[in-house]
Amino acid sequence: MREGVCVYSPYPTGGMPLYVAELLGAITGAAGSVDGEGGPSVEWLSSTDLDRRFLDGRYVVHPVLPAIRDASQFRTRIGYVVSRVLHHVRRDRRFLAWVRSRADIGAVHVQETPTLLPHLVVRLLRRRGTGVLVTVHNVRRHDYPPFLRPATVDRWLRRTYLDSDCLFVHSRGLADELERFLTAGGACTVPPIRVVPHGIWSTTAVPERIGEQRPAGRRLLFFGTIRRNKGLHLLLEAAARGDLAGYRITVAGEVAEPDHLDQIIVPLVEKARAAGVVIDLRPEFVPDDEVAALCAAHDVLVLPYTEDFVAQSGAAFMGLAHGLPIVATRSGALGELMTDHRIGVLAAAATPSAIAAAVHELCTLPEDGVAALADGMRRAAETLTWGGMAATTVAEYRRVLSRGRTPAARGGLR
Repeated sequence: MREGVCVYSPYPTGGMPLYVAELLGAITGAAGSVDGEGGPSVEWLSSTDLDRRFLDGRYVVHPVLPAIRDASQFRTRIGYVVSRVLHHVRRDRRFLAWVRSRADIGAVHVQETPTLLPHLVVRLLRRRGTGVLVTVHNVRRHDYPPFLRPATVDRWLRRTYLDSDCLFVHSRGLADELERFLTAGGACTVPPIRVVPHGIWSTTAVPERIGEQRPAGRRLLFFGTIRRNKGLHLLLEAAARGDLAGYRITVAGEVAEPDHLDQIIVPLVEKARAAGVVIDLRPEFVPDDEVAALCAAHDVLVLPYTEDFVAQSGAAFMGLAHGLPIVATRSGALGELMTDHRIGVLAAAATPSAIAAAVHELCTLPEDGVAALADGMRRAAETLTWGGMAATTVAEYRRVLSRGRTPAARGGLR
């Protein structure tokens, strides 16, 4: 029996490699297994430019996939687009060639779905007899390649997921959303969908701050990629119309949608400043070694995501790792996270007024409310660990490796 598993995740920096490092660290553990039964060998396949801090010896990493070229290296937009298409073709071919070269690899755990023809990649793996497991981080894509129709990409993704042996998601609500997405294409059966709750980042945690933060300082932080579905415009609209007078807001994160920044965010920042709100706009990627200082300088993490966000928020777990209570909307898996754990205040709706009201509520908690918040955050830190995710993941690895592809049954959730 082929007992090896390849975790495919080519992103070199940011939340995705951090996620994979946490998962693999929990799977391998100090004794090499999460349950003492000697789990399958797991190896990470990534890009040549993978951040070197992830090459720490706790797990096996193969940084062999081609690195993507930055848009600034191209004189024209068309040149950049052509380069991206060719990059994905080369990367997929290198990925498949690496798997073919390893007779011991019996399954592939896909963390980042190939952009071009993902269903073809999965079918080629299946033809080889390789099991396929996919973590569906975003049930609804944040964005789509500019050269492909969204309906086409969604059709490819459905075929990819339906041809897999197991699908992982981060909440019960996302499992329901994923099943709806799959059956919307006419499927009568779906692969098993397993819920693996996201853990609080342990590699960046500041334990002494968890449960000790006091939100009365009114320093608000929006942290993460700047795109429309992250709802930054809702927070800034509240500030622009005077609902957040007396607060200071820092916006820090990489820009995914430049037009949204220029046409919506920047004008709202100017209006908010005119209304007397201090805004520190930092529209750029925040290096990992600067996150701790950024979080330490703030009192509340605000995640005002819109209903178009159908995923889990890595930023929420980064905030918790640094002791920041959260104001969030119900979008994606955030509602479930905020309801299951007393870690902040849930906005009644994804609107400027509701977000402002939730901020006020958190920052004016009475003494017993502050104590309950601190206790809730400590309990969340104890509960939201990576061990549970690793155990469920390894169990699926064993099932796929030992039985091959299992015919899926409708309703195979959780």
